[in-house]
Amino acid sequence: MCSVAKPRCARGQGCYHVRELRSELPPTVAHESNLCEKCLKADEQGADALKKQDSAAKARDYRRLESKASSDLIALKQELVLQLFMKRGPFWEAVKELRDRRNIKADPGLPSKRLLIPLPPPELAEQREQIETEEQREEWEEANGCWHDDLLSIVLEVVPERFRSIHSTTSYHAWYGFISACVLYDPPETALREFSEIGGPGATSLWLENANDHGNTYTMVASPIRRFRDPVEVRRVETEYWTALLDKLDELHLQPRELNLADIIEDIHQKFPYIRRTRAEAMNRLNKRRYIEVDDYTREADVREAFKMLTEAHKKRPRTGRPGRNRLTCAEAAILHDRHNFTYEQLKKRYGWQDETLASKYIKDGRSVLREGRKKLRGVLAYQR
Repeated sequence: MCSVAKPRCARGQGCYHVRELRSELPPTVAHESNLCEKCLKADEQGADALKKQDSAAKARDYRRLESKASSDLIALKQELVLQLFMKRGPFWEAVKELRDRRNIKADPGLPSKRLLIPLPPPELAEQREQIETEEQREEWEEANGCWHDDLLSIVLEVVPERFRSIHSTTSYHAWYGFISACVLYDPPETALREFSEIGGPGATSLWLENANDHGNTYTMVASPIRRFRDPVEVRRVETEYWTALLDKLDELHLQPRELNLADIIEDIHQKFPYIRRTRAEAMNRLNKRRYIEVDDYTREADVREAFKMLTEAHKKRPRTGRPGRNRLTCAEAAILHDRHNFTYEQLKKRYGWQDETLASKYIKDGRSVLREGRKKLRGVLAYQR
């Protein structure tokens, strides 16, 4: 069953997000005909006052933090774009299947890098413009939900779990803009790296109860920080809930029939022992992940020392040697030099190299990447003939 997309701000293209913040679409709202929070505030405070508040928020000092995960995520997106350009690999196969199934004809192009929400396929875009009745809107929302499901299937197939976990800062929704661009467009050969920068996942900051209390906000791509409720408190709340519920079940329905709840549960366990056994075995199989708790009393030195303890527990950490040349950059450099007459000096400026002699090495590796792709593509075409 396809998921149903949520309704968006009733002001449509007149929404504050679209008009003032340059969003491509209005944000989603809980119910049809509702206004988003920004539009409501603009009505209450006046649009000019709200714009001043937003400008002040933008002026806050945002500092981007780097991490190995962020560089790994960038490398992943670049590899996916290379597969798309070379028309080979699991990502290309997944994109091709969706294009064929939906009869999508992709043209070379470079959508907006700020693609925070997925691009709709042509038929959905046309259908959205023709909505006049509530029935048509419901049909479009169902179709749009199916499109999101198609994008999700590709994310689950090609994106590693570490970059799409529901507890991660880079959940699968953040990939929809990039994946939709890959389905609807072919990357131009002169802008392969630029194409890989389209959409998310992007840098995120911590959710703060009162952001105004902080003079600056750090952001990070693929942050390793996770936000969970205290498991002890969760268990206490759940225990209180089930105790109150079962007490009322016993009081209202079992005692009038002279039945005892504890005896009923024990009878079931005696007759079906696998229920309790299955639960115990499942609990024993759950992984016990380790986290460093940071509260008001935790110092940076405490975190560093605790990290040493954690790394000691992971003796078989993946080896990371010196990174090789980026395959997408190599391919793009070779194309620019061989097909578009870029000089070594021009390539040096384009990629920010310190020495223009690096160009020859990137071009050589890029030619190998492109030859490998042509060989595999010729083999596929010969098999199809």
